Amino acid sequence: MPYAEMDKTESKLVLISKHAAEKPKMQFTSLAHLLNKEFLRQCFYSLNRNKAVGVDNVMKMFCELY
Repeated sequence: MPYAEMDKTESKLVLISKHAAEKPKMQFTSLAHLLNKEFLRQCFYSLNRNKAVGVDNVMKMFCELY
């Protein structure tokens, strides 16, 4: 995903977060369209590898093998 597209996705997520904070009863039908392979890859590489394992009990270094 080009950097501009990543920035656009982050902007949309910030806007959604604002709406959720301002209107707690607001329901979102789907956010899946914001999640694609490149966005998730960018999120993965932004994780700190020195932190504890996740809820799946898998360390980041093992996820990198896939």
